Amino acid sequence: MAPNVSQLRARHMAAAASKADPATIQAIGRASLAARNAAGPDSYYTAVKKLIGQETWPSPKLYTTAIDCYTGERLIVSHTSGIEANHACAASSSLPGSMGPTWLQDRLCMDGGICQTSTHCDVVAGVKRALVISLTDGSSDASKVGLRTSGLPNTLQQEVADLKTQGTDVVLKVVGLLPGVSHVDSIMNPKWIAPCIANGEERGRADVAEMKAFWG
Repeated sequence: MAPNVSQLRARHMAAAASKADPATIQAIGRASLAARNAAGPDSYYTAVKKLIGQETWPSPKLYTTAIDCYTGERLIVSHTSGIEANHACAASSSLPGSMGPTWLQDRLCMDGGICQTSTHCDVVAGVKRALVISLTDGSSDASKVGLRTSGLPNTLQQEVADLKTQGTDVVLKVVGLLPGVSHVDSIMNPKWIAPCIANGEERGRADVAEMKAFWG
């Protein structure tokens, strides 16, 4: 569907953002609240339920992130939060001007990547080993090639460095673009699902030996 004016405004504010200070994130949050999305606050979580096939948390070790649209605060959600998994996943993927925002109890939230990090490595601070999988290497051109939905700075490399400084053994896997692809029109476009899953499986098989050694 062609985006309406309110959607274009929210998308532009996220894409044009150049700093991740609270005022900027709150401004994107307001635009997200004002966007009239086809899958809005009362329906997006049902679409996500159909996609992931469940409401219950598959593991106590799973955490999701979201950003409170009003305060700009980052929220960490788990099975102890009293929130259904499809609601948590919906909030975590509520891109401004595309879908959602989504209610997490009494907070209306947008995508957890609408901040200075897409990986939230600080959540696992202190662990012995960390496997970090990121769409990008943290460089500023990620939004230009379509791998990040906002122009906000990405602290990925600093997060990895911080983990290592704290004694964590870290392996960073950068997904990047598919072989032969130089630009992605939208990472939410369903046409990318099948080729990305195939590419992920191929790379996963290639990394089996390395991962066995790392976790062993």
